Amino acid sequence: MAKNKEKAPTKKTCDPRRSHAQINKLTIDTKRRMKATVLFSCAGICEYYLPDIGVDVVLANELESDRAKLHHALYPNCTMVIGNITKPSVQDKLAEIANREKPEILMGSPKCQQFTKANTQKDLNSDELLLFEEMFNHLDRCPWYKYVVIENAEEFKERKLEKLGNTPVGQHIINEFDKRGFVFHDIGIQNAKNFNTAMNRDRTIIVASRVKPVHLPKHLNEDPLKLEDVIDDLPTLESGQRGPHWADVTEYVSPAQAAQIRVTPTGERVDKPLTLSGKVSGAIHHGAFCRARWDEVMHSTLTNNGELSAYHMIHPGRIIVGSDGQSILDKDGNEQFTDCRTFTPHEILRALRLPDDINIPLWARQDMSLLRTCIGECWAPCHAAAVIAEFVKAEFNLDNDDKGGD
Repeated sequence: MAKNKEKAPTKKTCDPRRSHAQINKLTIDTKRRMKATVLFSCAGICEYYLPDIGVDVVLANELESDRAKLHHALYPNCTMVIGNITKPSVQDKLAEIANREKPEILMGSPKCQQFTKANTQKDLNSDELLLFEEMFNHLDRCPWYKYVVIENAEEFKERKLEKLGNTPVGQHIINEFDKRGFVFHDIGIQNAKNFNTAMNRDRTIIVASRVKPVHLPKHLNEDPLKLEDVIDDLPTLESGQRGPHWADVTEYVSPAQAAQIRVTPTGERVDKPLTLSGKVSGAIHHGAFCRARWDEVMHSTLTNNGELSAYHMIHPGRIIVGSDGQSILDKDGNEQFTDCRTFTPHEILRALRLPDDINIPLWARQDMSLLRTCIGECWAPCHAAAVIAEFVKAEFNLDNDDKGGD
């Protein structure tokens, strides 16, 4: 059964990637600090490296109170407005604070579930399809913004909506920017793996400016980091085990499921995978119940990243060997592998290039479901910083020849 003979890398004894300074390759010293507003902010994972490029998020909005609470723990100096952005009371509060703070940058990552190809049960009439319009409503009430970025799923750019006269969403947004005097803009699809991130995450990025030309950033790296570059020093763990770091937490895997994964080689799919109830799963996508590979980036995480049926979310594993260095075979002659479980939150945080000492409060560390959901929805922080850096370079007349995207 062992088709894939890829060997796991030798574990390192020291991991310098844990240092914030060594993770974030992008820093900019500015004459003054710029202010930003983030709508649909979730827990603010995407904002993590913005202070390094001279940008402070002073205002944010989030629908869910637990995510907003985590955002406040990470960014205590930011004013958080909790509530549904489509409600007039929330819109009024956001406008009031923005007109007082006068931020220059507006960021937004509207909910993407109705656009992403990973969602096979889309609602063509969902109100979530037009959430990005709330960014324009906010712009109309706050004249201080010079730069705007909208981030969403890869499919967002070309998706045609009947409510928009079947105009591609990306083109509709460009048209709306033009109406409001944001005459400089760029749009494209970029992958987080090209921005110092060990994750394959294609996203539509739309940038606009009313003052100076702006472009999508050029790639920070052409050779993506691999999983072996970011998690090979972390402990081998099975279901029910915990490691030394607070985020070294595994999700439950039944003995029957673990037995199947045990003989599934790195990069391969479990044969006739079982659900937790013991039935054969109906999941047909090849990436479901599939081990990742050490020599590739992590697959794009979704909110269900703790489930075996999530795409390529099972740890790559290592071949189990005896004291003689030879593989220990099971009774059927199959090689056996370690780590019969999904990636831990620690491993996903590493792939997203967040430091081990990220200041997640104790109450949130005890809610792994919340953390998994937040990191499953986030815009990769190094990618976000690279995009916002283009606004900073434009504002302060720094080198702005970098271009990228499709």
